[in-house]
Amino acid sequence: MLNRLIVWIAENDLQSEAYSICGTIPLFIAGAYGLWYGHKIKMRAWKSFCVVELGSYAWGQFMNIVMWANSGFREFGDRNVAVVFVYIPVIAWLLSKIFRERYEAVSDQLAFTAMLMYGFGRWGCVFFGCCYGYPCSWGIYNPWKDAYLFPVAILESVIALTLVGVLLYLSKKQNYKPTGRLLPILLTVYGILRFFIEFLHDNEKVLFGCSKLAFHALFMAIVGAILWMRKRKQQRRIVS
Repeated sequence: MLNRLIVWIAENDLQSEAYSICGTIPLFIAGAYGLWYGHKIKMRAWKSFCVVELGSYAWGQFMNIVMWANSGFREFGDRNVAVVFVYIPVIAWLLSKIFRERYEAVSDQLAFTAMLMYGFGRWGCVFFGCCYGYPCSWGIYNPWKDAYLFPVAILESVIALTLVGVLLYLSKKQNYKPTGRLLPILLTVYGILRFFIEFLHDNEKVLFGCSKLAFHALFMAIVGAILWMRKRKQQRRIVS
């Protein structure tokens, strides 16, 4: 049924429209979730909404800059949101200063919204035909390649939404008290997972069989681990 829908969208030249819809709907989902989570952590509704929306806008700008740098500062090239997760701590810090909220509260909230938007947004890649995997007999149809390819975008969507569930469990376990630990955990875990997922993508490999995005993923995991160790050290200092 999914392959039939993909073919129908391609035959009617609706790939761009489907991609845009799949990119817009997650904004509303993340916004609604952000408001709910903002209430849980006692953040005012208007601030919570602004954090989510401005955070989303900032991700887009960071994405453009990073992909521009990847092209050797020649063109903006392909956009991939995975390259900007590592910069969410910077975005969270800026928004915490703008809205005078604790960094821990803003970073915890952005960890959720980033994964929610990513998890639902990956379906745009399914219908558009980008971010494809290797040829696979049981895969999803790709109109650009005219072949069935490994459903790597669907796998990434499932992983992202599963991580949302894990973060929600951890947040509930700490009674929704913002600690600033969720974002480092997300960056570390997703960075490692994304590194291995990159080997399922049929994209250009630049060094040791790894793509540029694989190295971005390693960088993400390293930054997440450093932030996690720093947060643990701060907490031990407070306890002692």
